[in-house]
Amino acid sequence: MFSKRDVLIILLSVSLVAVVMAYIKPYPLFDCSQTLSELAILNEILGDSRGVPTNFNYVSQRKLAWLLKGVYLSELVSFKCEAQSFELSLSSIPQGHAGVHNDVLFVFLRRSKTLSDFAHDALVYRREHTSGGRVYAGPARLAEEVKLRVASILEEHKINHLVITGVSLGGAIGTLVAEAFAEKLDVSLILFNSFQIGDQVFRQAAEEKISRIFHVKNICDTYSCPIDARIGTPLYFDKRANSKSDHHCKIASLLRALGSGEQIKEMSFYFSDECRTDTEDEKAQEQTEEENEHMSPLKL
Repeated sequence: MFSKRDVLIILLSVSLVAVVMAYIKPYPLFDCSQTLSELAILNEILGDSRGVPTNFNYVSQRKLAWLLKGVYLSELVSFKCEAQSFELSLSSIPQGHAGVHNDVLFVFLRRSKTLSDFAHDALVYRREHTSGGRVYAGPARLAEEVKLRVASILEEHKINHLVITGVSLGGAIGTLVAEAFAEKLDVSLILFNSFQIGDQVFRQAAEEKISRIFHVKNICDTYSCPIDARIGTPLYFDKRANSKSDHHCKIASLLRALGSGEQIKEMSFYFSDECRTDTEDEKAQEQTEEENEHMSPLKL
């Protein structure tokens, strides 16, 4: 018979092996139902429009939806069927996928999805960065693998423009990757609800180096808002609701609330309903602005 001590040692050993195996071969901690529902909204926004956007001097609803679709496709373990309507051929890289169109390299970096991802999310201590300031250890460690893969793609193709986009952890990783290549290439960085982007000194240095940065963010997101992550041109949404939970990666509805404007620069936007037509959006926005006159505007 095993003693209590032997049983405890066996259980601890099994747990340790399970954690190590999960780290070596990451396993998704949740299904893709939310991702698929987000893709459905994005496909609705994109409609029949075709073509790969390459000019990111400004962003539009379609550009943001197209980029976010690429990120969500990177979350799926088997995305071939879902990716058939995507104009860009994607290949796997650490933490996401990449694709080349003419002289533009697109890098799509997913949110936290595996045990390994969440383990790196938990590494909240900061370490010195070569460009100045301090960065979070978890995203910095994952970014090293992405940098190596991006560097190898740049050797294989003639690339002049690098477009990096990511959600949550993917955005933090993407910022580090964008900063690393910003002196060699024209770089566009588009973030969705990202945090852990380093301290203010690092973010200011990154802004000076990276050609353009847009940060789409739900300011009611209880996951990312406690950490200061102000960087680039803000597109901030105030999603007023009774509960602030479960908003972290539901971003497609935010983009639908934008309407179909061709150019978006810098904005703060209040809204309450997630499912409205463009015409209803305009009326609702006017009504919301009247109702919220007492509210202090967001500081951009």
